[in-house]
Amino acid sequence: MSFQPEFDVEPSSEPRIPTCVNAFDDITKGGLPIGSLVLLLGEVGSGHLEFAHTSAARLSLVGSEETYKDKYLLDGYGHHLVFPKRTVYVSFSRSEEDVLRGFRMSFAPQYYEAFRKNLVFKDLSMSFFKRSPVPSSWVERKPVLFGAQGNGESVLEGMVEFLDREAGKALVIVDSLTDVLHSTDIDISDVVYMLRGLQRASKQWGSLVYVLLTAGVTEERLEKTVSDICDGVLVFGWYKAERGSYRRRYMEVTKFTGVLPHLDQQRVSRFLTDVRMNTGFVVANMERI
Repeated sequence: MSFQPEFDVEPSSEPRIPTCVNAFDDITKGGLPIGSLVLLLGEVGSGHLEFAHTSAARLSLVGSEETYKDKYLLDGYGHHLVFPKRTVYVSFSRSEEDVLRGFRMSFAPQYYEAFRKNLVFKDLSMSFFKRSPVPSSWVERKPVLFGAQGNGESVLEGMVEFLDREAGKALVIVDSLTDVLHSTDIDISDVVYMLRGLQRASKQWGSLVYVLLTAGVTEERLEKTVSDICDGVLVFGWYKAERGSYRRRYMEVTKFTGVLPHLDQQRVSRFLTDVRMNTGFVVANMERI
């Protein structure tokens, strides 16, 4: 008698959250698995921040106006598509005003307005700079007594408390892991434990979590540890085009449960990408093996 596996849900109908980066969602059969912790590992200026921002803005547009669904959504390929209710944004060293200002200068007005209206922001800079040489006047507009920055909570405690309250059914952006890995006031082992917990919590929340990290700024062993914890790793970089002297941006999927097999079937080795003001992060082409 042969064993017949049983499934509560057909494998093809597992929920996914679209990134709304059209060509990428097309090749991944609708988007990324719900509950995924995704590392966006990128060289400076290679587009990992723009990928997160474009995804957040387009998901907000899709949720606010029916007309954008035809523009930014593709067939779910049998997957049940889930849409985040809001963008939950954690920053360790940048203010909400600073993030919005950079977004406004980089993207079209409709992207900016959709991103801003759907944003729940946590600025942890007061705790992050608390024991640094940086004066409080550089971090907070209102004068703060010397030594009184922050409210006594640690950076990681502040992040965990905020996400526990706000991250349910959301697109979460952690900007960026680079800050905490270079902080002399934060134990690296605590960061690793936090990421392992975040990987589990993202499933309970039913959210999609983007964690940003600049490539090559920390030791290789730690970078590999972080990559191993995350469900998926998208690598962003630069390469010199074979013809001409200009450089091109690219994105590779080096790891992703439930996604990588689709790329292997399509024999996709690299996505050639671009960042444009009117459309944000786009996949311009795909290189096949």
